[in-house]
Amino acid sequence: MAKLATVRNGNTLQRLDDFLTWDPFAEMANVRRTMNALLDSVLSPPTSLTAGGSVWSGYGVPAIDLYEKDNAYVIEAAVPGLKKDDIDIEVTTNSITLSAKKQEEKTEENERYHYREVRRGGFSRTITFPQDIDPEKVEATYQNGILHITIGMAKPVATKKVLVKG
Repeated sequence: MAKLATVRNGNTLQRLDDFLTWDPFAEMANVRRTMNALLDSVLSPPTSLTAGGSVWSGYGVPAIDLYEKDNAYVIEAAVPGLKKDDIDIEVTTNSITLSAKKQEEKTEENERYHYREVRRGGFSRTITFPQDIDPEKVEATYQNGILHITIGMAKPVATKKVLVKG
């Protein structure tokens, strides 16, 4: 390894090798990571959302998993504490809206909460699919706080060749 040279500049020593090996592209990558982290923190949803005077903790809507299986979309939504009658599902040709409203229990005057993190109130979440779905092929079950929805995909329109007349 080459001997490192140093230069006295006022009261500080500067290492010439640090200057000679400086990588501007690495610095740009650091700036990019910092900007991405800043934008992610600013644009991320709030940690709690007030909906209709009550709080639904987390991101304001329940967490979901969405995946494809056997030519159908499957949604699993975490909605603990709800009854199946509290949940509404509306389907269009390319989206599904999950919503629920849970009545908040009345609290006594002498109760003083130290933590209040249990989800209350309502939510609404619309999921748009990349292709059309069949509103007639939607099934939903609710068990142990997980809403399980299976949505059949619409059959793709067959390609048709058109003859040009003239």
